[in-house]
Amino acid sequence: MDRSDSHHHHSDHEEVDQYSEDESRELKLLNAKKERQKIEEDAQKLENRVLLLEKERLRVLKKIEDVKKKAMEIMKIKQRASEEESRRKEMEERKLEDLQMKQLKIQEMKTEHEERLNTSKFNSMTNSLVMAKTTKESLKVIS
Repeated sequence: MDRSDSHHHHSDHEEVDQYSEDESRELKLLNAKKERQKIEEDAQKLENRVLLLEKERLRVLKKIEDVKKKAMEIMKIKQRASEEESRRKEMEERKLEDLQMKQLKIQEMKTEHEERLNTSKFNSMTNSLVMAKTTKESLKVIS
């Protein structure tokens, strides 16, 4: 009887061992499942983060493109303004040169006119003197 008790007791002990082994395996499986779920969640979070960062990167790239386009437009506008300013200055310089040339021509014409006038006056005076002299001479002859 003592023997069977011990045998029975031994059997109970095996069952407990068996039960705790099964429980341990279940626990390990459960832990592994939880671990896998955690890893999958982390992977999903990472994937979402990567997608978000990619979206952000594309937004930033678009912003950079827009800024580049604006800068190019501004540069073109400045270039056109600069060219326009150069053309305006060139035209003003040409107008000034034309004006100076006209003034010079007018001055030359005035000088030429004055010279002609003076020559004419001189000739007129000379002629008058010659005529006066001639008249005086002829009057002397008459008287």
